[in-house]
Amino acid sequence: MAVREISGQISQLIEHSRALEAVGDIGGAFQQANEAVQRALAGGDATENAAALLGLAYLHFRIGHDADVIRLARQALELAPPESRWKVDALMMLGAAGEGEDYMLQRKQRYLQVIDLARQIGYHRALVRGLHNLAAGVYMPWGQFELALAADREAAKLVQTYQMPDLTWGPLHTIGWILWLMRRPAEAWAVTVELAGCALPGSMADAYVALIRANLLADEGNFNEARPAYESARGIGEKNGSPEIGIFVRLGLSRMERAQGNGPAARAWAEDALELTRRVDYPHQEGNALVECGRAAGYVGDLPAAEAYLRQALAKLAPLRATFELARGSLLLAALFSTLRRPEAKAIWEQAARLVLDNGCDFLLDEERALVLPGIAAGLDSPDLEAVETSRELLDRLQNATPAPLRARLLGQFSVQIGPRPIAKEALRQRRAGELLALLLACPGQTQTFQQITEALCPEKDPDAALDFYHHATSALRRALEPDLPDRRFICRYLEVDEERVSLCLQDQSSIDFIAFERAFKEKDWPQVVKLYQGEFLPALRYAEWSIPIRQHLADLAETALLTLAENQLQQGSPRVCLELSRQALLHNPWQERAVELGMRAAIALADRSTALLLYQRLEKVLAKELGLAPQKELQALYHSVKKDRSR
Repeated sequence: MAVREISGQISQLIEHSRALEAVGDIGGAFQQANEAVQRALAGGDATENAAALLGLAYLHFRIGHDADVIRLARQALELAPPESRWKVDALMMLGAAGEGEDYMLQRKQRYLQVIDLARQIGYHRALVRGLHNLAAGVYMPWGQFELALAADREAAKLVQTYQMPDLTWGPLHTIGWILWLMRRPAEAWAVTVELAGCALPGSMADAYVALIRANLLADEGNFNEARPAYESARGIGEKNGSPEIGIFVRLGLSRMERAQGNGPAARAWAEDALELTRRVDYPHQEGNALVECGRAAGYVGDLPAAEAYLRQALAKLAPLRATFELARGSLLLAALFSTLRRPEAKAIWEQAARLVLDNGCDFLLDEERALVLPGIAAGLDSPDLEAVETSRELLDRLQNATPAPLRARLLGQFSVQIGPRPIAKEALRQRRAGELLALLLACPGQTQTFQQITEALCPEKDPDAALDFYHHATSALRRALEPDLPDRRFICRYLEVDEERVSLCLQDQSSIDFIAFERAFKEKDWPQVVKLYQGEFLPALRYAEWSIPIRQHLADLAETALLTLAENQLQQGSPRVCLELSRQALLHNPWQERAVELGMRAAIALADRSTALLLYQRLEKVLAKELGLAPQKELQALYHSVKKDRSR
């Protein structure tokens, strides 16, 4: 059925309202939308009234006024012609707002109606939005992440097919968010790059770019960069009047503070998020916030509050069928009950296990492994055959889950972290576990035989003592890498050990600074080489014989990169940068005559003959004192030339 378009005047007001909303001018957007409603009402045309009401409903939805959305959308639905775009939009608004205990099922049905009707009448924009809303508003809260990804990927393809670039950000931000939840960081990072490419400054898309990046940075333990990203997202969300962004930022900050050991701040952010969800009536996010409040309260030792929050969370989430958050909340409550020796612990644990197994939330097992592993161990020891079988299945899923990447820095320091968790220095010192880890990291393929390890780390020991050292060191390293493992039934996913060989098992996203340094050198990326070289290799193990040739090799590469970059800078007309790089090279090797020559020539170019002379004189003293040598004749000639020029 053909339905005429609304008048240009009403259409322009609605479009102007949307444009203002997109850049964060909510007040201006409301002004335009209200004017559209008044003019449509004065004109008396039902279709124009429906269109204007929906324009206003959309703004109320953006700021979380669900009651107003429902009221306006119902009025529009009554006015909209059958099989028209305005009927589709009214159904969309009603699905987005939702009401009643079974509103999630109603939402799904309405979005499916939207998708069917939009396909039927060729309303491509609504088809994209319907698929996206089904993904973000139904499948994602239900924990059906693969369905959500499929729906939003279809929406993203339609955006490209029908050339609707302004709709690109909707599917992309949900895809990025789900990939972050599913612990697929490389894919999530790639999506943020794509999302940033279509995000207007200060827009909701821009807020989600900052938010997803903040979550990913926090997961990496990069809190210094995560915090300003959260604050950026929060500022954009407040400007746009988006409670959704505000909730997500507060929950992200709560997780980050907890990861940094700041329990009171974590609790404050979680409770602030909870208050906001209740103020705007977001049931699903209220359940999510209650889970985080329970975790934060438990972290600071307030167990009664933790129990109360978690019980409320499960009661809120169960009617919504929010399986992902239900599984997490149940795991937390089971762990709490186990700590308190409550008889309900077993039943709650079994509920959480079934939620994970039946809904494909395997990634949650690794994320919450500190809670999961004790439950699995208890189940394996249970006389209940069903509990044993469930625990075995959980253990298989956990072993197959992709573990967090390992990141190690060995240039100028020795620090290791797995995901956001730094490995404690004390753990690395236990039975020389840290030295064994460093040795493995430095070896090709990150693997060493028993003989290679004992020759490097304890060459003075007899065979029996060497074998005893080997067992103690590998056991200590296993505990350092995965301290939550209850016993030997649980395989360390980062370490393979037998009587003959030890191998590190590193994920693709793992990063080792000196390996990245060597890669940059091979690629002749001299600025990156200089940036990565933060000091000598393993300074704490300076006298370990196995580390000496590696240390010298890396220092030689760093020196070559500094000199090459210094020479390039001098040739490109940047003598000041050349001089600084020459000085850096001399800090590593005070005998380096090429560094002195480049530094002198840079100083001459800067008309700073005093610095040129001083560089030579220091080299002359060092060579005479430590090696009994004089500088090269060419360098002597340059020095005398500068000295002669200065005396004129």
